[in-house]
Parts: sequence; C-alpha cells; structure tokens
Amino acid sequence: MEYGSKEFNQILKGFKDSRNWMNDITLDIEEGENELDPLTLLRFYEEEASLENSVSLASQMILNKHVVFKRKDKVLLDFVYTGGDLGAKFSRAPYLLDILLKLCYGILVKKLTPPSEN
Repeated sequence: MEYGSKEFNQILKGFKDSRNWMNDITLDIEEGENELDPLTLLRFYEEEASLENSVSLASQMILNKHVVFKRKDKVLLDFVYTGGDLGAKFSRAPYLLDILLKLCYGILVKKLTPPSEN
C-alpha cells in the first residue's frame, strides 16, 4: 500500500476532526472505581509517565468493574474487567483505551489534590 503526502494529510485531518466526535463520549465505571491505598496512589504519581504505568493504574482502578463507553446514549463498548490484558478489551476501539487511561490519571490527580479555599 502506498501513501503520499495527500493521504497523510487526510489522515491527520480525520484525526483532528475525530477529536470533536470524541468530546461526546462518556465513560461509566459502574459503582465507581476501586479505592487504591494512598501509598499506591503516591507511587503511581511519582513514577515516570509511561504507557505501562498508565495501564497498570487503570487495571487496578477498574478490576472487577463493569465499564461502559457511550456516545449520545449509544453503547460503543462495555465489558467487565476481571484481569489480564486490558488492551485486548480495546482491540476494536483503541481510542477508547486512551480515554480510560487519561480518566484514571485524572482521578489519581484529583485524589491527591488537597482542598482549596476557592
């Protein structure tokens, strides 16, 4: 398969346009994420950011949880994560894995943020 500059630019344009589409995706971790102990949270926060660390954090946060991705009330993906290769759950939609990893890191930061007066 040959790709030229035109095809590459179309791929990038499609990716940019899809970011707007992804803004409407919601993620529901039924009954909430697992509570991780404070030392585990701090270890993840102190570690260098990497895909492996992000997957490990997300795996622990959603272990034995029902996870549902929706867009405008249409279910895009749902599963119960019982361990193993988390990435395999996203073989049809890897962009949803990116959303999960970012959400879990956001939850981590939120849990470690002290209350402010504002």
